[in-house]
Amino acid sequence: MSVFLPTAFILIASVSFDPAALAGGLSRLFFVIVMLALAWFFGRILAPDKGALRKFYAANPGNPITWFRYLWLVLGLTLPVLLGLLAAVGYVYTAAQFGARLVDTLWLIVAIILIHQLVVRWVMLTERRLAFLDALVRHRAQRAARDAGEGDGATGEVDPMQPDAPEIDYEALSEDTTKLINTALLLVAALGLG
Repeated sequence: MSVFLPTAFILIASVSFDPAALAGGLSRLFFVIVMLALAWFFGRILAPDKGALRKFYAANPGNPITWFRYLWLVLGLTLPVLLGLLAAVGYVYTAAQFGARLVDTLWLIVAIILIHQLVVRWVMLTERRLAFLDALVRHRAQRAARDAGEGDGATGEVDPMQPDAPEIDYEALSEDTTKLINTALLLVAALGLG
């Protein structure tokens, strides 16, 4: 952050003020520094053993993201470095366009991850709320049946295993909903990256 943000700010400000400045030596140097900082960031995030995704990799060994973890690391390191080299050699405009697409792709991935986590949290809270309401209704029905049984002179015993309505499997519904959400977000990612 201490390298990327100020350098990116200066680069964007200079190019916004004078688009021809991108071809200049100082702007080209700033672009190379931004790309190297981005490569360092990817190296820290995507490292399989020490990166931010190591817990995800350990918890999901069968996930395709985990299968290709070394590919992600190589791509994360080489793409920004290649763009920096491309700019250093003189293809600044092309490197800047690819760099902008790379940053846009990162924002799309961050947005998809954020939406996924929010929707999964919402599904989990909805599942808990529905299970609580279902348990509350069943408890009230059992209490009403017991009170009605006492008023009739019966024993008042209510069999808790014989509810009035079939029990809903909220976990299965939650798993199905999570699969649907994952499929929808995968489709959004494919359309956004395409």
